[in-house]
Amino acid sequence: MKKRLLIVCGDCSLCSSLRTRLANANLSYSEVATGSAGILLIEKSEIEVALIDNSIPDVSGLDLIGIITRLKPDIKIIFVNRQNEPEVEMGARQLGLVYYTTSLDDSRIVEVVSRINNGQEPSSLVATP
Repeated sequence: MKKRLLIVCGDCSLCSSLRTRLANANLSYSEVATGSAGILLIEKSEIEVALIDNSIPDVSGLDLIGIITRLKPDIKIIFVNRQNEPEVEMGARQLGLVYYTTSLDDSRIVEVVSRINNGQEPSSLVATP
């Protein structure tokens, strides 16, 4: 059964090729541009995977991960931080994310989502490409 994916991306034009690859891989998703919209959707829907871009305008990506994991402790989180910030990476990993990357590498993100959909253990996915 496919997992429900939420994309929270402050600059949705950057995610356009990701949307295409997700569609080509037959992966469905919802997309919002703010953390508050993401929280509302997570509260009202059965979202199982969240891709969070650190560039969202209304809340830091780390704060959003913390809120989401308190709301839904079992959610799988993929975090994109396009800056090379080791302290942010460490903080994100401590919050229990599944995958951290500094790149919107569409093929790798689609691969990670596909692996989660196939029921692979999240611990095997924690890596920075």
